[in-house]
Amino acid sequence: MTKAAFTQGTWMASGPTGQTMQGYSQPWAVVVQEKATLVCGCFGDTSGGIEAAEANAKLIAAAPELLAALETAYETLGANNHHWVGRNTSLGQELLSAMCYAISQATGRDAQDVQDDYCNRYLLTRNVRGE
Repeated sequence: MTKAAFTQGTWMASGPTGQTMQGYSQPWAVVVQEKATLVCGCFGDTSGGIEAAEANAKLIAAAPELLAALETAYETLGANNHHWVGRNTSLGQELLSAMCYAISQATGRDAQDVQDDYCNRYLLTRNVRGE
């Protein structure tokens, strides 16, 4: 997994807050549960209104767990010794590429750097086990 640069802790959606920011309704927020630290506010003055703000806050709050799950799946399925059905098909390679791209977008890293990092981890693991 990558060293997380985002705010650590358990993120949760909080609302409705009844707050405004610069004149805009901010009915939902994402906070770190342990510290009540604000991660972000979700505005309700969008085409989806308060319902969209709530859905956005819940999706954003799930982001750290989604990233961790994606990284685990990519590391497991991308390992050269993991021969899942379809791995070497065009669809399998598209899925691995999509996972790599999503990780790079979430972490701000270059996709090639992400791929190299996971490949190097696999090789290091093999060397440690003496394979």
